[in-house]
Amino acid sequence: MTTPALTSDHVTLIRPPAVPHMMSLAPTYGAPPLALACLAGALKEGGYRVTAIDAIGEAMEQFTRIDRLPFHSHGLTADQIVDRIPKDTGMIGVSCMFSNEWIYHRRVINLVTQRFPNVPVVVGGEHATASPDYVLRSCPGVIACCLGEGEDTILDLLDALRNGRPLNEVGGLMIRGGADGAFTPRRTKTCWQLSSGAEAEYRLLRTSSKGRTPSNNRSAYPCETCLGSSGDISARMI
Repeated sequence: MTTPALTSDHVTLIRPPAVPHMMSLAPTYGAPPLALACLAGALKEGGYRVTAIDAIGEAMEQFTRIDRLPFHSHGLTADQIVDRIPKDTGMIGVSCMFSNEWIYHRRVINLVTQRFPNVPVVVGGEHATASPDYVLRSCPGVIACCLGEGEDTILDLLDALRNGRPLNEVGGLMIRGGADGAFTPRRTKTCWQLSSGAEAEYRLLRTSSKGRTPSNNRSAYPCETCLGSSGDISARMI
């Protein structure tokens, strides 16, 4: 596929809905998505305009059965998410954290790429880090998967799209190439730190959630999402 060019400095970040089993007794909590808040902070610090769509937070009381499967989506549906994407968006990033939710997150991503065929779409999060080749095979409209922490990667990726640099020069990605995709160089920086003039942009999250707001941008677990782009791997979630 031909990589779409960056036509706007407006970036849309999406957290798709949760996908619990219909008989699950475990509640789905509406904590604000830490990934979107930190990515938005980095993007705004880099001079980009940001729209954040938190599917759970924007429809906390909405549960929709997924076809005839024993699962439902908790939050905005795929169509509702796509309808909220601004028409002037220059790039779209989707956060996919848990592999059990891929049955619906894949639908969200494919609908996004169908409605916005000329906009670069990237996927990040634990699932994309653990199985980037599978994500690229499942979603033909996605240009790349971000591996591990994505704040530096997304800024470098935007710069490459803006200036016509090859994506294989952007570290911390799996891009299309060959049968199973191609890894770009690993990043050496593990944790992104907010500058003194920036903060995680929780204000962008239009949430009805009364859940707690995390106080930092680091996980307590040494999984590959946090360490995967640095080469310092002590555990891998699959």
